[in-house]
Amino acid sequence: MVSPKWLVAWITVAIGLLPHSSSAQIPRAAAVARFIGGQTEERDEYQVGLISGIHRTGTGAIIISDRSRNTVRAFSGQGQLLWSLKSVGQGPGDISVPCCLAAAGAGSFWVGELGNRRWSKFTIAGNGAKFAESVKMPGVLEPPPEATGVVGASLQHVSRRSGPPGSRAISTVRLVDSKGRTVSERVVQHPTADSLVFVELSKRISGGSSRMRLVPPYAPQFLLAFSGSGSSARALSSQYEVEVFDAKGIRTARIRRSVAPIPVTRQETDSARAAYEQQATAYKAEEPPSIQIPSRKPPIVSLAFDRDGRLWIERAVAHRTNLRVADLFDQRGRWLATATWPTTVSHWTAATSGWSGFGTRVDSDDVVEVVTLRW
Repeated sequence: MVSPKWLVAWITVAIGLLPHSSSAQIPRAAAVARFIGGQTEERDEYQVGLISGIHRTGTGAIIISDRSRNTVRAFSGQGQLLWSLKSVGQGPGDISVPCCLAAAGAGSFWVGELGNRRWSKFTIAGNGAKFAESVKMPGVLEPPPEATGVVGASLQHVSRRSGPPGSRAISTVRLVDSKGRTVSERVVQHPTADSLVFVELSKRISGGSSRMRLVPPYAPQFLLAFSGSGSSARALSSQYEVEVFDAKGIRTARIRRSVAPIPVTRQETDSARAAYEQQATAYKAEEPPSIQIPSRKPPIVSLAFDRDGRLWIERAVAHRTNLRVADLFDQRGRWLATATWPTTVSHWTAATSGWSGFGTRVDSDDVVEVVTLRW
């Protein structure tokens, strides 16, 4: 299967009357184009696997961490390889299972390593990146943590922990200094269990039993996002109401919007049940409970901050819609624009600045490519 390098899909910034809009904007359109990877790429150093982070430096370089290939690579804005970190191990400067990237000031960046349970800082120098220091990852590592940047002189590290059935999950936000010491810590309580829907799978293992908690398809979820400056946003996906907080945890905005309900079609219901059954079978669950698929989709799909600190609120769309849609707000809750992009592209919001960004796309043969998004 051969694909052309430039696959054009028009992306529009739709303009409308939304809460807090203050002025009309010029409609924008942009194209999706292959950056690296994909079916046509024959050079091994330009192929990609499980992308775990995309970071744009102040000089225009694009740093990409690849969990399955155990590498961190930097490319020019035109997609030319600049350098690569691929020394696997436990020593200084080695990397193991890179899970995430974070800015570390001018010319530097952090790499989260699940294999070594640490964050390693590198400084870009000449035609490579020089190891600077490492700090131990605090908290739990499953699901993988995220670091959204440097607040003051400290690395912001976020980890999530689920409690026993019926209890609240919590997210812990820590600021960690260069020696790995926790400078400050605050806890974000997730909603109570009666606000969310979970399904618990269980199976027998040697010496006891094992349990796994799943969120059924289209069930309400607690959404939490952090910016590189320490601010955050949170919402229940079941309603379009998002609260925004500054780095001290003080609420700065509450964003509400009335949106038309999106029905879950029969085909989507059947696909959701099949996916759940497949997951239960893969887990080897004993007597997995049946699930109820809602008739309507939650209005919010995800929350994320971009490199400029704008909040992207992705909304649910109707079945067979070929575009994804997100409303953009500043941290005071003022509406800025509504953007769309192809459903085949996963948008890496943290790598978006101005009206350009990056995403990933997987074809029918499971070949991954990194693409550019230019509005």
